[in-house]
Amino acid sequence: LCYCGKYWWQYFSVYKKLANVDVPHCEQLLVLPLFMCNFVGVMFARSLHYQFYVWYYHTLHYLVWTTGYPVKNRLLLLGVIEMCWNTFPSTVASSGALHVCHFIILVGLLSQVSKSCDMTIFTSRS
Repeated sequence: LCYCGKYWWQYFSVYKKLANVDVPHCEQLLVLPLFMCNFVGVMFARSLHYQFYVWYYHTLHYLVWTTGYPVKNRLLLLGVIEMCWNTFPSTVASSGALHVCHFIILVGLLSQVSKSCDMTIFTSRS
């Protein structure tokens, strides 16, 4: 959280520069830090319950698409995470796979977020 804090602050401080930007890009500056904070909380929780999956499931798609990974890898990450959560009772393999997927997503997010705070991560891709 400390590492991302400076980037989140930059995202929030960009609001004053947004006079000529349409609303969807403006919303992304608020949504990404909040979703990342929730994701990091789930990622480092000591124990996970299915309620946590409901809390962050809808944010996973946005977070995975914010990374710079190819589409096939994004879908694979989402599929493996779904498989891990649907394994009951959890096993060492499913827990390990969930941690690996979370780590890969976090690395992708940090690499994109640290690139710039001038909104190019939202506008440069097709």
